[in-house]
Amino acid sequence: MVERSGIIDPHGGFRKLKSYQSAEIVYDATVVFCNRLIDPRSRTLDQMVQAARSGRQNNLAAAKRTMREFSQANSDPEAIADLMIYAVECGNRFTLNCGDIDEEFYDGLIDIYAAAIKKILQLPKDARSTYRRRLEKIMESSDGIGWGFHDDLGNLFSRAFPEE
Repeated sequence: MVERSGIIDPHGGFRKLKSYQSAEIVYDATVVFCNRLIDPRSRTLDQMVQAARSGRQNNLAAAKRTMREFSQANSDPEAIADLMIYAVECGNRFTLNCGDIDEEFYDGLIDIYAAAIKKILQLPKDARSTYRRRLEKIMESSDGIGWGFHDDLGNLFSRAFPEE
């Protein structure tokens, strides 16, 4: 009989591992994201779901590329802002579930957050409130995350929405 090292339970214990749970969250979020915002006939949808399943190309660069392609194909600032906010929500949730990542990751999320604010400010005032609340929720939930992430989000938010 082969002796087990005890790292992974031979009867499905891998489901208790933080890395497995994180990968599952990323996969589920990717599927929801794709179903909400990507044309079901698009090759991009299939590529993103396959990448999430395999754990490859599931990174901020891929998310930015997808947002850029979506923005080029869609001129609706609300849809673009929604996608950007969703990406930051996913990144923020990932950090809250898994712990601090690295400065480059947070800088990328901050850039997306700033771009989302810029899109939202192009909308009529009466159309901004839902997006503003989502941005505020991200900013508030980021308290305690490293690399100055929370401070940067707070500064961006307060400059964009000083009247609130």
